[in-house]
Amino acid sequence: MRYAKLKWSFVLWFGVFFVTSGATCIPRRSHNEFQPPALFQTAPDINQLTEVINRTRAIQQLQSNAVTVRIPDVPTLSAKIVWERPRRFRMTGGLSRMTGTDFDLGSNDDVFWMATRHGPSPTLYYARHDQFASQIDRQILPVSPEWLIEAMGIVDLDPNTMIGTPRPQADGLIEIESAIASPIGQYRRTILVDPKYGLVRQILLRDPSGRLIGSSILSNHQYYQAIQTSLPHNAKVQLIPSGGPPMNLEVDVGFYTVNDNQGQDDARWTPPQPAGYTTVDLVQFNGGQPVAVRAPEYQVAPVIGPSTSYRGVLNMER
Repeated sequence: MRYAKLKWSFVLWFGVFFVTSGATCIPRRSHNEFQPPALFQTAPDINQLTEVINRTRAIQQLQSNAVTVRIPDVPTLSAKIVWERPRRFRMTGGLSRMTGTDFDLGSNDDVFWMATRHGPSPTLYYARHDQFASQIDRQILPVSPEWLIEAMGIVDLDPNTMIGTPRPQADGLIEIESAIASPIGQYRRTILVDPKYGLVRQILLRDPSGRLIGSSILSNHQYYQAIQTSLPHNAKVQLIPSGGPPMNLEVDVGFYTVNDNQGQDDARWTPPQPAGYTTVDLVQFNGGQPVAVRAPEYQVAPVIGPSTSYRGVLNMER
């Protein structure tokens, strides 16, 4: 029962976190003027692809209150969210916008958490980013929450980490493979890019053993003039933990705002008080101790500079 509840909760955690992939503008648009423009007439080289993909670096802060998450055997979920580089995130929502707050998900510079009232006992799951990054045997959650941003199409491409050269595939897409250093070894990421539009269509992540742990298929890209790039509005994601079957979800985003800091304060990055919850330390859970008997300690570290981590694994080389 504990495993099933934890699995449901982290599927929910990932499902709602994925909406942070963002862009500018308001409601979803389908007019031709917002369709992705053709960027290349001939096969682009790696410098051209890098420039296009990395335009998402202009996104520093995102908000959305029009998110729909579909998970097998779970009612459709609605949520609102705010995200700020490098790790700050807060999302609240529930089974409908009329039922109030059923869950509180978030991340600050030190920890990530999920507080859920689903089921008979309110439960707070949490982990420190640094401790989680040092674990390879992840029973429920195979990737870091930071990978969620990338899985929705906010990809950062560093040519210095590439393995070989871009490779054309039979379907016409270009495959780019990168090696990512981490405390537990070298991860391998593969992205598939449209050679005409420069769109990231698929992302695959393998752990240091070579096992596939996460994948994302991206579609319904729309163009946003303010950041001069196209971003997906639909993501079909699969997570493959070491301790259970694959978890599948689909995310649709209605609209985004970007870099709008009005009305923000640092209090939104503070986790909920643990009083009234059963607290579960995910790091202890991975180590065979599923329930943390002590209350979590929350300390929000100040942001002192740009992030030095790759989304999903801690980069030790930068």
